[in-house]
Amino acid sequence: MVYATCCVMQQCYGGHQFGNWAGQLGDGRAITLGEVLNSKGERWELQLKGGGPTPYSRRADGRAVMRSSVREFVASEAMFFLGVRRWRGRRSRAESAGC
Repeated sequence: MVYATCCVMQQCYGGHQFGNWAGQLGDGRAITLGEVLNSKGERWELQLKGGGPTPYSRRADGRAVMRSSVREFVASEAMFFLGVRRWRGRRSRAESAGC
């Protein structure tokens, strides 16, 4: 549930893509709902991935296919267990576009 007082956002950033400097990039399919603090005082960022177009989707529809979502999840778990501090994906859910 997204609360009426929630301010959803997408991030804009610069970086490399496919081995080349790409300049401005952004969340083309990730919609940030906000952050929560868990019982240990850790910050968790809540996102919808593949939730539709964002201002940074370029010409894409902002959707995600399951294979890329699974690949991101597996990569985030590998990085975690290798001791690299970064975000950690928690859950993926498939839904048809007609829902």
